Amino acid sequence: MVIDLGANTVTLRSRGMVLKKWDVYRFKTWGKPIPEQAVKLLKKTALSMPKRANITPVQEETKKKRDETKDGFDLGTLELKDMPVHYNLVFEGNTRISVRPRTKRFWPSLLNIAKSVSWLTYLPLKTVWFSMKGKSFTQIELVMGSEKDAKGIYWSFFDGHETLIYR
Repeated sequence: MVIDLGANTVTLRSRGMVLKKWDVYRFKTWGKPIPEQAVKLLKKTALSMPKRANITPVQEETKKKRDETKDGFDLGTLELKDMPVHYNLVFEGNTRISVRPRTKRFWPSLLNIAKSVSWLTYLPLKTVWFSMKGKSFTQIELVMGSEKDAKGIYWSFFDGHETLIYR
């Protein structure tokens, strides 16, 4: 993954070839300068994390029953529609990226206003706390153009995935 804040894009690449590109509507940064090397994703956090279902081999009897009711069969796979739209990506080196979609509807707009207020109150307190401990951090907020883009980025990141972030 490459997050290019100068070009307002997030790209999924393999061997230099761009597989998928998402446009960033707006971004903000806070804290120490963005690291100049690839950083590993430690974890993804969201209020409603998608749950993977355990798929176990089925017995012959249940296989016959399933074949009889094929219309109601669900593989239990995670799809793009199952991904969260508001989440955080935590990288090594105290780098955190918060992703959210740009919204025009009323209730999601209220949530985005709350996140903006949090940006102005929580981050200064976190800066003071970290400086008292002699540590630093980087916080980046990406506002994506649509919910589909935000979900697509969540789906594309895996734990341990290396990401290059530059401005």
